[in-house]
Amino acid sequence: MVKLARILWTVAFLAVPLLARADAAADAALGATVEQAWMAEKSIPAYLIAASVRDGKLQLFGAVETAAQREKALAIAKGLAGTTPVEDHIAVTKIASQVGSPTGAGASAVPGQDAAMAVASTVEQAWMSDKTVPYYLLAAKARGGKLQLFGAVETTAQRDAAVAIAKKNAGSFAVVDNIAIAKIASQSPMPGK
Repeated sequence: MVKLARILWTVAFLAVPLLARADAAADAALGATVEQAWMAEKSIPAYLIAASVRDGKLQLFGAVETAAQREKALAIAKGLAGTTPVEDHIAVTKIASQVGSPTGAGASAVPGQDAAMAVASTVEQAWMSDKTVPYYLLAAKARGGKLQLFGAVETTAQRDAAVAIAKKNAGSFAVVDNIAIAKIASQSPMPGK
């Protein structure tokens, strides 16, 4: 009986990391699927928005110029999310503060390689540890060989801090700033609230 218990414990101990990796892969796949659907929809500026699963929710980041673009992006995300809750952080604002541009790389620009995802994750974690950056409104994605920054902040100082942190952690990736400066009245002040 003790031997059987040890075997079961060993199997459970080994299975937990495998399940966690499977969940992370499924989360990354959901974010990539939503982004690819946005890229296929010509009415949405897909290069200015991003999707990422965080804290068990599909979180949408970036900025668009019209409420119709935001609603279309949200509808696509909700249609693909299945049972995963969707949290919308997409700002509607004039995009004059953007310095980013479409890469022209198309849907295949969403990388599959671990190195690109690791760089984006490192940047997002660095934002989380910095008290001046509203990390819950930002996302970093490797696309078209560049590290693209998405989201919206209320001040130039917040955007500059986010970009500086990204450049410090981007490694060999060129950083493209797609962060909008906008009044964030429609956004939750903290995730989960």
